[in-house]
Amino acid sequence: MPQIWATYDELAEHFGRTPAETRDAVIAAAWPRRQCSDGQTRVKLTPTLGVELTRAYIRSVDGGGSTTDLPIASDAAATAAVTPASPSPDLARLQAELNQIRSVLSSALLDLAAERERTATLSSELLRLTVQQADWQAEPARRVA
Repeated sequence: MPQIWATYDELAEHFGRTPAETRDAVIAAAWPRRQCSDGQTRVKLTPTLGVELTRAYIRSVDGGGSTTDLPIASDAAATAAVTPASPSPDLARLQAELNQIRSVLSSALLDLAAERERTATLSSELLRLTVQQADWQAEPARRVA
């Protein structure tokens, strides 16, 4: 997808602001900026703003009377145009590996849950036997007393 870069002056003229206000807004929005060889800083525009600014420029060059609009698709259509129709073999392989890892992880989590349940059962049994042993040890002492 083509990149459109504009100076602060060009953006200021388009938005009806001063170049200083435009610069502050660009910095606040964290848009990419680049110092060019002509000494001016240019700002990388979003696709939507780039289309809007290009259309405004063409209208100004045509004298404002042009009814012709640029045949530029929406952002979603432009993105879809550069997105491959089918996943690459590497992507398909990575997705298969990811699914396999998810399966192994799911199995491991089920095993962990079963092991925790078994540990809880054994802990209960150990506690019951410890109490029973304490009762047996205390029983002869009660008989003597």
